[in-house]
Amino acid sequence: MPTRKIVFNSVGHIEICISDLKRASAFYRGLFGWTVTPAIPGYWMWRDKGTLGGGFAKVPKSKIRHGAIMFYVNVRDIEAVLKKAKTLGGRIVGKKRQIEGGDFGCVGELKDPFGNVVGLWTSHPVHWKARV
Repeated sequence: MPTRKIVFNSVGHIEICISDLKRASAFYRGLFGWTVTPAIPGYWMWRDKGTLGGGFAKVPKSKIRHGAIMFYVNVRDIEAVLKKAKTLGGRIVGKKRQIEGGDFGCVGELKDPFGNVVGLWTSHPVHWKARV
C-alpha cells in the first residue's frame, strides 16, 4: 500500500453512518467515483480521488442521526452532480448558489439515500453564475 503524507490538523477520515453497505457503496462510487473496500464486518472503507478517505459504518436506521455531520465534496459542476444524485436515489435539498461575502465559489446540498446531507462546493469561476 502506498504511503501518503499526513497533514496534521486537517480532515483525515470521515465516517458516514448508513444502514446498507452495498447501497451506500453504489451511491458514492456512482456519484463521485470513490473506491470502496470491505474492511471488517459492518464497516467498509472509502477513498476519494484525492487524499481523503473514511468509512461507512453500518448501523440500524433508528440509530442514524441525520445532520450530525456536514462535509463538502469538491466538484466541477454542482448542477450535474445534483442531477446525477437524483438518478442514484438521492434528493436535492439545496440548489446551487453563490456563497455571499466574497469570491468563495458556489455550494449546493443533497441527501444520500440514507438521509445524510452532503455538501457540494466548487471554486471554479465559470460556475459562479448560479441559476437561482
